[in-house]
Amino acid sequence: MCSGSNFYAIEESAQARACGVALAFPATDPPLAARSYPWEVPRPDPGCHFHPRKAAEIEDRAIPGHWEGDLLRGARNSQVATLVERDSRFTSQVKAPTKDTAAVVAALSRRVRKLPALLRRSLTWDRGLEMAQDKRFTIATNAKVYFCDPQSPWQRGTNENTNRLLRQCLPKKAVLSRYAQSDLDKIALRLNQRPRKMLGFETPGSRLRASVAMTHLRPPRFSEPYPV
Repeated sequence: MCSGSNFYAIEESAQARACGVALAFPATDPPLAARSYPWEVPRPDPGCHFHPRKAAEIEDRAIPGHWEGDLLRGARNSQVATLVERDSRFTSQVKAPTKDTAAVVAALSRRVRKLPALLRRSLTWDRGLEMAQDKRFTIATNAKVYFCDPQSPWQRGTNENTNRLLRQCLPKKAVLSRYAQSDLDKIALRLNQRPRKMLGFETPGSRLRASVAMTHLRPPRFSEPYPV
């Protein structure tokens, strides 16, 4: 488990650079004007969904409920699924027993189903085979799945930056299968309770709580204290 001082030292600003942590994308990434996103361009893959009317709300983070995700890998073929909500930067981690698509999709579906319906609109994922059964995920959660282009991690950049933060607690050499779901929730909680400059120094938890309050629905059941 990471120490509090080390964890909270990682910021998205000059403070991060002072700590030697680079959260900006490499200079080799395409310029913003040249970038396209999974929800903007139809994909030939049968599992990729395209809804033009939703493209704007995903890209400008105008409406909560759009998530980005990836599989964080560790030693001895261990892994943890990470989810980040684009509007609030709210983070959730899901214990994945294996990287088999059935196991990953089942674990993600159980976690996402705990969210109010209005907070599960879409999920943008890397092109890993662990989401080959994305249609089952959509049936279980009613959330559409989008896939990034090959070698285009910036198309889910919020998740990429968050994974770099999580690596302070879950290094690549760690055996991630040793972490219980409760351990993963505690790590996510610390990140969700930290004020973020990009949110006007709100915390991701308070931003998501406000979004839930607007729906007049109960908060996610996987949050204790709210939200995890």
